[in-house]
Amino acid sequence: MKLRISIMVTLFASLALLAACGKGEDDSASVEKTAEQAKEAVSEAASDARQAAGEAMDKAGEMAGEAKDAAGEAASRAAEAGSEAMDKAAEVADDAMTAAGTALAAGDAARGKALSLDCADCHGENGMGDESTPKLAGLDEAYFVKQMQAYKAGTRKDEDDTMLMYAENLSERDMTDLAAYYASLPAE
Repeated sequence: MKLRISIMVTLFASLALLAACGKGEDDSASVEKTAEQAKEAVSEAASDARQAAGEAMDKAGEMAGEAKDAAGEAASRAAEAGSEAMDKAAEVADDAMTAAGTALAAGDAARGKALSLDCADCHGENGMGDESTPKLAGLDEAYFVKQMQAYKAGTRKDEDDTMLMYAENLSERDMTDLAAYYASLPAE
């Protein structure tokens, strides 16, 4: 665009100079007319340049908007994929805890009965619970172990973290022995 303006200015200046030389100094009106035409051409070229610059800026704005939209869509897809991966990981961890609970559930009920003395304070001597604590008698061994592991890990909570305090002191063997004891009790 700058090249076009420079060429036009040079062309009209040359024409004005030729006209002045060819007609003599008395024909100054012709020189002025040619100079005026050169000014108009330069003004028109500048206007064209401004218009082209405006169009380029509009196009750049459109492209930036499109890039922003594409980036937003990509980020949304990435967040969705991350959420799905986290859900799947939680599912796998849950399955692993269940499997571990099942594998360890072959506990010693007699030893579990001895360990249950602390549990009896809230859940009763026979694990029947009351209105504020759940019944443990008759629970599936794998389920019991899984719940105790969740309390110990802090992924399951009760109102005052009582279960966390008890569970954090239990070994896996303690959990399986308690599970065997409570599974051996009648649920009714």
